[in-house]
Amino acid sequence: MLYLNQTSADRLPLSTILRQYLIAGSSSQGESGVGVIGTPPEKLIASLVVIAVIPIAAAFPFLQRFFTKGVLTGAVKS
Repeated sequence: MLYLNQTSADRLPLSTILRQYLIAGSSSQGESGVGVIGTPPEKLIASLVVIAVIPIAAAFPFLQRFFTKGVLTGAVKS
C-alpha cells in the first residue's frame, strides 16, 4: 500500500479494494450494529472475498508439489 497511487482507484489490486470495503463497513457501524447508509452491503463484501479466493483455490492443487518440496528442502538439516 505504500507504493500504490491512491488517486487511481481503477488500478488498485483486488485485495486492496476488499480491505477498503471491509474498513468502511466496520468503521461506519453504530453501537446497534446496523450499518449506516452508504456502507457496502454484506453481499458485496462476501462476493469480493469469494472472487479473491477463487484464483488461489484454483492454482493451489497444481502448485502444491512445489510448496511441499520447498518445505521439505528447508526442513532437512545437513
